[in-house]
Amino acid sequence: MLAAEEGELIADALGSKNVGLILRNHGLLTVGETVDEAAWLFDVLEAGCRDQLLIDAAEATAAKEGHSFKRCLIEEEEAEYNCAMEGGREICYAEWQATFDYEVEMSRGDFLN
Repeated sequence: MLAAEEGELIADALGSKNVGLILRNHGLLTVGETVDEAAWLFDVLEAGCRDQLLIDAAEATAAKEGHSFKRCLIEEEEAEYNCAMEGGREICYAEWQATFDYEVEMSRGDFLN
C-alpha cells in the first residue's frame, strides 16, 4: 500500500472526532491540535492499553483457578462526560507539561539532546 493511501485510511478511521488509533501490528497513533495534546493523549492511550492487558491477564488467571471475574463497563454517557472533562486541549497541555517537566528533571535534560 502506498503511503498516501495509508494516510487516507488513517484519516478516515480517525474521522472528525477521534484522537487515537490502535494500528494493528504497528502500535498507537494519536493526534491533537498541539504536540502537547497529542503526547498526552498517547500517554493516556498507552496506559489504557496496559491496563486492559492487566485486566485480561487477571481474568484469565481467575478463570484457570475457578474464580469468576465480572467486568464492569461504564455507560456511554459516563464515558462521554469523562472525555469532555479530561480531553480538552487545555487540560491535555497542562497534564503533559507536568509529565514533560518530570522527564526533564529525572533525566537531567539528557533526553532533550
